Amino acid sequence: MEPPTDLSADGVRDEKVKVIRSLRQWDTPEKVARNVVRAQYTAGHIDGNGVPGYREEDRVSPESKTEAYVAVRLLIDTWRWSGVPFYIRMGKRLPKNPPRFPCILKTRHVFFLTPSLAVFPAAMSWSFASSQTKESPYGWFLKSQAPACG
Repeated sequence: MEPPTDLSADGVRDEKVKVIRSLRQWDTPEKVARNVVRAQYTAGHIDGNGVPGYREEDRVSPESKTEAYVAVRLLIDTWRWSGVPFYIRMGKRLPKNPPRFPCILKTRHVFFLTPSLAVFPAAMSWSFASSQTKESPYGWFLKSQAPACG
């Protein structure tokens, strides 16, 4: 999202709404098929123990078509995020510790209000993102580190 004009709840909410409105629409079956995966998990092993597939679970019909997993490729049509895909996956039986991935952030000369109130300093370079962590079980955990000098 772009920096809000102020840090009030309304200012932050307005910028979040702009992001949602900028999400590219998958408005045909062909676009949905290329950008969305829906599935059910199959039988397997967790910690050496056998586990049933979705259709073998208690209270689930063997003919069920209900998704237990979804992955979506999102594109945000703004100048900053043009061409950068965002992948979101969620579902039952995903790994407890999903992989973390490094991101290199571009330097931006943007401050909230004044440099003394900057929330995200321009010196930030490396970030590590992970989902479903103890710190943030329902969202993203983002840890950043300023570049080392010398």
